[in-house]
Amino acid sequence: MLTEQMWDVFCKENGIDSDTPYEAWQFGDDPDKLAQLVMEGKKTGTASSYDLYVLDPLEKLPEAGDYSIVLNSSNEPVCIIQTVKTYICRFTEVSEDHAKKEGEG
Repeated sequence: MLTEQMWDVFCKENGIDSDTPYEAWQFGDDPDKLAQLVMEGKKTGTASSYDLYVLDPLEKLPEAGDYSIVLNSSNEPVCIIQTVKTYICRFTEVSEDHAKKEGEG
């Protein structure tokens, strides 16, 4: 299934306007493993380097309510997620709870 097809089906099933914006992306280190952890409900949080958003003015920080389509290593859609919360903190201040939500052990 193509990304656009998955989005259309998701929107129809959930009563969402198909013109609602979304991002499609894959996790950096191991897209297949991390996407699988999301599908299994083990990965419910993620983190990014804030500096990458600052350096690229076209990149916007995720906001609560944003939708994303998670892609595998072949750029095929795996699932759709919605951002619940976004916050900025130093790496040394990441909570144990957030680290557990990363789902990687």
